[in-house]
Amino acid sequence: TGTGSLVADGDVTNNAAISQDTITINGGNLTTDASLLTTANGITNNAGLTLTGGENDDDISGTGMTYIDGTVTNSGDVTTDIQVNATGNYSTLTDVTSTVENRNIVQLIDADITGDGRIKGSGTINVLGDTEVTDNGQITGSVVNISAGAALHSDSDKVTAAITNDGTYEITAGTGNANVISGSGDLLISGGTIANTAAISQGNITITGGSLTSDADLLTSVGG
Repeated sequence: TGTGSLVADGDVTNNAAISQDTITINGGNLTTDASLLTTANGITNNAGLTLTGGENDDDISGTGMTYIDGTVTNSGDVTTDIQVNATGNYSTLTDVTSTVENRNIVQLIDADITGDGRIKGSGTINVLGDTEVTDNGQITGSVVNISAGAALHSDSDKVTAAITNDGTYEITAGTGNANVISGSGDLLISGGTIANTAAISQGNITITGGSLTSDADLLTSVGG
């Protein structure tokens, strides 16, 4: 504990509480439960930081990679690139502004994908709150699940994945949709000139702006 700064220059596995003004990782890898780290002014990761579980409240910046190996809930601003490993489950309440390589599960809790933020990889993305994809943001994955009561707002060209929508998926702009969209939720098209080439099955399909062009056989709407 204390008001000083901790600098890690090699491989370190931490099993105790650390409370410092700053933590800087300049070489090697620091492996720790996120809940064990408390800083006043954040973590600078210029090498490797592996979080094995817990809750992260610290801002994490730097040129290094942050690895998620367990179940981690994040409420800090993380601007390093992130790799969610096969045993990882990363839930974030703050915006995604860097590249997330998702090999298992990413959960977005009222977190936007903005700036140069990107989620890619073979894993599953769960949208649990209100999420908007803006600027250069992008989702490229195998599956996106939008939970009941949740919403995803995006240019159609920024999302490449199979989408299960039990909430609201709003297409705000774009030129086409090649994503299979299934579920009991609402598909809202509020902008763009959308040429659809994939099966869409939803509770409701509503067009308030822009246009949708599709083979009729590709569209199924329970509510109309």
